Amino acid sequence: MRRKIHKCLSFLLAAVLLASLAAPAALAAEGGDTVFVRTAEDLVQLAENCTLDSWSQGRIVRLQADIDLSGTDFTPIPTFGGTFEGQGHTISGLSITGSGNVRGLFRYIQPSGVVRDLSVEGRVDPSDRKNTLGGIAGSNRGLLAGCTFHGTVRGADSIGGLVGINESSGQIVNCTFSGAVTGEHYAGGIAGQNYGAVIQCRNSGSINTTEVDTELDLDALNREQLNAAENVPVCTDIGGIAGFSSGILQSCVNTGAVGYAHEGYNIGGIVGQQSGYLNGCTNSGMILGRKDVGGITGQLVPEVRLLYTESQVGDLLDELDVLRDLIGRTNDDARSASNEISERMQAISDRAGE
Repeated sequence: MRRKIHKCLSFLLAAVLLASLAAPAALAAEGGDTVFVRTAEDLVQLAENCTLDSWSQGRIVRLQADIDLSGTDFTPIPTFGGTFEGQGHTISGLSITGSGNVRGLFRYIQPSGVVRDLSVEGRVDPSDRKNTLGGIAGSNRGLLAGCTFHGTVRGADSIGGLVGINESSGQIVNCTFSGAVTGEHYAGGIAGQNYGAVIQCRNSGSINTTEVDTELDLDALNREQLNAAENVPVCTDIGGIAGFSSGILQSCVNTGAVGYAHEGYNIGGIVGQQSGYLNGCTNSGMILGRKDVGGITGQLVPEVRLLYTESQVGDLLDELDVLRDLIGRTNDDARSASNEISERMQAISDRAGE
C-alpha cells in the first residue's frame, strides 16, 4: 500500500514538472502582461491569440530564442497592438504562400504596436491575391525599430522588403533589408508605399532587377489608350527605399540595384515617386528603367499646401476690414473731388460765356 502511494505521488510530481516546462504562451499571458515565446509552437499560439485585435494591446511579447518555422503550420499574426521585443533573436524559415493580401510575419500592426530588435528570414510569395506584402508586416500603423528582413518578397501592388504600406502614423526607424523585392506597382526595399516616416533605414537588396510579366486586360482599353505606350500596364513607382512616398524619408541609404533595363516608369535610387519630405538620403546602387529614372527619385511631384490657424484667419479678416475702410474713404474722397472739379469747370464755363 505504501509503495503504491509513493508511486502515485511520484507520478503527480512528474506531471506537475512537465506541465510547468511545457506551459504555452497563452498561459503565460494569463498570469501577467508579459508573454515569453521560446519555440515555434509558442509563435503559432501567439498568432491564434492575436486573432482578436484587443488581445495584444498593453502586452509585452519577449522572444527568448532563435526560432525556425520550417515545416510548421504558422500563419501570419493577424493584428498586433502590444510590444514585441525581439531581443536580437532571429525568426527563420518564414514561408507565406497561397492566396491573400496584406501579409507578412504580421498582417496589421496597430498604432499602439511596437516591434523592435527583431530579425526575420524567409519568403513572402502569395499567388492570386498578392497585394500589400512585406517581410515584417503587410500594413504598419505603429513603430518598427532595429528590425531586419533577409529573403524574398514578391507580389503585385504595394510590395516592400519590410512593409507593404507604412500608414500616416507608421514609423520605421533604423531598419534594414537584404534580398530581393519584385512588384508591379509601388515596390521598395523598405516600404512599397510610405505615408508616415522612414528614418535611417538601409537597403542592400535588389528591387525589380528581373523582367516582370504584367497582365493586360484588352477589354478595358480603347484604341486611343493602346496607341499610348504609357497606358500599357508596366512596372511603376519602384525605389530602393520606397516605391511611393508622400511622408518623410530621412537619412536613408540604398546600395542595391533598382530596376530592369528599358522597363518601368518612375524608378529611383531612394524613391520612385516622391511628393513628401526627403532629406539626407544617399544612393550608390545602379538604377535602370524606361522613363522618369533618377539616382534619388524617379519623379518629384511638387505639392504646396497653405495651412492657416484660427488666429491667422482672424488677423486676415481684420486686415480685410481695414482694407474695406480704406476703399470706402477713397470712394468718398473721389466723390468729393469730383464735385469740386465740376463746380470749377462750371465757373470756367460761365466766365467763357461772359
